[in-house]
Amino acid sequence: MATTEHIETHLLSDVRDRRVPLETPAATRIGNPMPIALGLLAFQLLIFGVEWWNTDVATIGKSGVAAANEYSLIVAGLAQFVAGIICFFRGEGYRGQIAAMFGLWLLGFFLLARDEEAPPMSAAWFLFGLILPLAIIMIPAILSRIWAFVIAFGAIIGMCVTAGFGFRGISLESAKAAAGATPHLDGYVTLLHVAAVFGWVCVTALAWLMVEDLCREHGVLKPKAH
Repeated sequence: MATTEHIETHLLSDVRDRRVPLETPAATRIGNPMPIALGLLAFQLLIFGVEWWNTDVATIGKSGVAAANEYSLIVAGLAQFVAGIICFFRGEGYRGQIAAMFGLWLLGFFLLARDEEAPPMSAAWFLFGLILPLAIIMIPAILSRIWAFVIAFGAIIGMCVTAGFGFRGISLESAKAAAGATPHLDGYVTLLHVAAVFGWVCVTALAWLMVEDLCREHGVLKPKAH
């Protein structure tokens, strides 16, 4: 009995001396992947914006950054998905859900972009399909007052709406042109320009989140209380 009490006293002394931690949270054992994921997502949206901003009636589907867009899609998509899985192991479920969702969506968009026979209407519906999941996953950010996430999600929703309608209109006008009618594409190209601006707004919010994460990772800011 005395031996058991001696061992317990020794262990408690080690805990107090911080030689034996009473509990080691998963978040302290696994590095934070979110700065990388946020940076690559911002890079992808920047490329989206550059491609759509430089689109005009004469260059629809022939943008000079189309190849860069495809490669950035797969890099950002893989980074988001892997970061989401790591966040789950760290016990950061909300961030993991966000990153994994975006990762899979970007990988799907990459496969769509690689399909040369896919009409612009397919891109429109792919963009529209992201709006509802984004609106749902944005609710905890609003309730928790994580304003950078709210701005980022709101900007991506705006980007999906305007780019979606832009691609939808281009697809319909292209079908008219194939039938011999004169296409009117100017308004839909303008929608792509607006989508580019929404994308760049999101890039700013993601950069804000990235800086916050890096500063907390290096002790410049205090960690958020969970």
